[in-house]
Amino acid sequence: MITILDDIKSRLERSHSNSKKRMAQLRRCNTDLRPNRAAAAEKKGPEAAAIPDDKKEIMGSQLARRVSELSEMEELVNLLKTQNETLTSKLQASAAGATGDCQGVNNAALQERNKQLSDQLLKSLDSYRTMKRKYKGAKEECSALREAVEEETAAGLARIRMLKQRLDNREDEPVDIEGEIGALEKMFEQFKVKISKEEKKRVTAMAAAADGGKRRGEHDRPSM
Repeated sequence: MITILDDIKSRLERSHSNSKKRMAQLRRCNTDLRPNRAAAAEKKGPEAAAIPDDKKEIMGSQLARRVSELSEMEELVNLLKTQNETLTSKLQASAAGATGDCQGVNNAALQERNKQLSDQLLKSLDSYRTMKRKYKGAKEECSALREAVEEETAAGLARIRMLKQRLDNREDEPVDIEGEIGALEKMFEQFKVKISKEEKKRVTAMAAAADGGKRRGEHDRPSM
């Protein structure tokens, strides 16, 4: 039992460490995107500059929530480990000092309580594994969203640069400025709607998962 608990705690610590590294990566990504946002803002494209930053903050908040949930699970496992160690000590003391029928009754009660704690621990472990899978899925979704943001932003910036070049050479070729700007606005608006839909769907799913994990944690939390 102690070995299982130590193994679970070690996995929780590794997961917690990975979550912190992921947060650092997102912050670095956010820093890398800032120059692109400034360039896009100069050419009538405020949505292109604002959307990546907003979504990075949302993804960071979601990952922080996952880290908090994993910390709560670690706290529960530590509590179960402490209670199990206490009961094990009592069981050993009872086995050494008690005699006759009284000894048998006490040992049976302690063994039953230890079995209950073991069952609770297995349930908590199952919840942790489920949460870990969802956390992995959330990281993959965040990565996909980041790539989409970068691709759409790059496309918008490329179109803005092309418009700038055409404006510089407009003596040779007439340029429909209003039409080009309107096309850019439409492209960024479609991008914004797409991101908003994906974000709403993901936030709803993660909220449901977090609520389910909280209810399982309250149900599995043992009494002293």
